[in-house]
Amino acid sequence: QQAATDMGIALNDCYMVGDGIPDLEAATRAGCRPVFIGRWKCEICQFTEAPHVRPSIVAKSLWDAAQIIRDEVSKNDFSRSAAPCALAEA
Repeated sequence: QQAATDMGIALNDCYMVGDGIPDLEAATRAGCRPVFIGRWKCEICQFTEAPHVRPSIVAKSLWDAAQIIRDEVSKNDFSRSAAPCALAEA
């Protein structure tokens, strides 16, 4: 939260990319949009502690995830809110 505050970023506009359930849970707890890299199977759902932990995006690779995120960000108008993480400069 401190980094988001320092950079003027809304966490719900951010994406957190990972390849495991702990990554999805961390993204959900942080208020980010979880992105899962790999093959999402229904069997995986039973291993999440919270039933509401589901990826916003499922991609085959990090490259595919980046392309999907870029397309989503370009379709949204963030001019009325804080800059999204995907567009924030480090």
